[in-house]
Amino acid sequence: MADSTLTCSIVTPEAAQDDMQITSAVLPAHDGEVGILPGHAPMLCNLGAGVFRYKLSDGSDEKVLFIEGGVSHVKGSVLTVLTKEAKHRDEVTSDYAQGEFDKATALPKSTGDEVVARNKALIRARSLQAFAQG
Repeated sequence: MADSTLTCSIVTPEAAQDDMQITSAVLPAHDGEVGILPGHAPMLCNLGAGVFRYKLSDGSDEKVLFIEGGVSHVKGSVLTVLTKEAKHRDEVTSDYAQGEFDKATALPKSTGDEVVARNKALIRARSLQAFAQG
């Protein structure tokens, strides 16, 4: 019988979060959401900006983080999330999200590279706004 939990590690450039025991996770993949349960097949996935939802094995309510890109890796009973940014809901206010949106809309869009960078920033900012609204 497979384990009923996964060990989840979240790593950002600033810090690595302590391993958590979780029963399920939903990650923002680059092309949609992907759900992870114990016993999941090995997988490597590119992540986009969005909400990472997970349930701790202690039975508490679902937890959420805003993450910005990176990769996730599932192997055995371990889920590893490597991301540029991981923020708890209380770290993302409406004012912060609006400020990020304003910065993104002010980015130049003269060249193809600038348009791509601006669009990525806008996607991140819109995801932050949605996250801030709950």
